[in-house]
Amino acid sequence: MTPKLTLAQRRMIDEYADVRAAAAAWKPATNPHAARLAQLSAEIGRLADLQPADAEVLLAGFHFSVPVSMKRIRRTIKSLPALFARLGNEWVMKHCAPGLGDVDKVLEPAERAEYIDEARTLSRIIGEPVQAQAKRKAA
Repeated sequence: MTPKLTLAQRRMIDEYADVRAAAAAWKPATNPHAARLAQLSAEIGRLADLQPADAEVLLAGFHFSVPVSMKRIRRTIKSLPALFARLGNEWVMKHCAPGLGDVDKVLEPAERAEYIDEARTLSRIIGEPVQAQAKRKAA
C-alpha cells in the first residue's frame, strides 16, 4: 500500500533518506588511546588474577590506586528436571514461561491460535530507503 503524500511530506521522506545515509556514513575520529587502554586493562587484570578470586584488590601506583573487584560468580543449573521437581509444579507454572520463538518451532500455525493471542498493536519498523528516482541538480 502506498498512500498519497503531500509535497511537504514527500520532501520530508527524501530528507529522511539523506540524513539516514549521512548518519550511517559518519565515522568519528579514532580514539588514539583505545589500544593502549585495552593493553593496560589486560595487564591490570593479570595482576589482579594473581590474588585469590574472592579477594578485592587495590593496585597502588605512585600517584593513583586502582580498585579491582573480586571475580564475579558464574552460576549454571546442573539438572533442570531435579530443580523443577524440588521447586514444585505450582512454582514452575508461576515463574517459568517458554519463549514464543521456541513455541513457534513446536506448534503448527493452526495450533498456535489455541494457546497464543496475537494482535498488530506494536510500533512499525522503518525500512531502508530505496531511491525511486535519480536526484535532479538544482538549476
